[in-house]
Amino acid sequence: MQFDFRPEDIHSDLSRRFYKLWLSKNAEVSYLPSLSAFSEEELAPFRHQMFIFEVHRNPLRFKVIFSGSANNEKLGFDATGQFMEDIPDAHRGIPRFERAVLEEKPYIAKVPLYWAGKEHKYFHVLQVPLSNNGRELDTMIFINQYP
Repeated sequence: MQFDFRPEDIHSDLSRRFYKLWLSKNAEVSYLPSLSAFSEEELAPFRHQMFIFEVHRNPLRFKVIFSGSANNEKLGFDATGQFMEDIPDAHRGIPRFERAVLEEKPYIAKVPLYWAGKEHKYFHVLQVPLSNNGRELDTMIFINQYP
């Protein structure tokens, strides 16, 4: 899990492009951009590799509000509407998500793939934080790449 990185450190062109888009939105605000800062047209090229999680607090939990087709294929179902701890084997990622909330910055990582088929041993992820209320991180977008 790497919080301080350069765009060229990001594993895939798709994730690099999304990170640059996020940077452009982040430059326009004082804290973090909101999900609504992104148009549907801007998100469209990334949706198939995207997860969007809503951050719930007290207790800290993570709810899938969007799961792209590549993620659904790996999971074997659409996880939209489910909390992370209810997705088989996804609970292993909760400490990573909790740290992302504390850090309030994007990260990249190469993560063991416990929650999907065995044809991939790991995946690369880019996570970017969002704030819909302008005060706290309340949404996270993940771009997953399965090598």
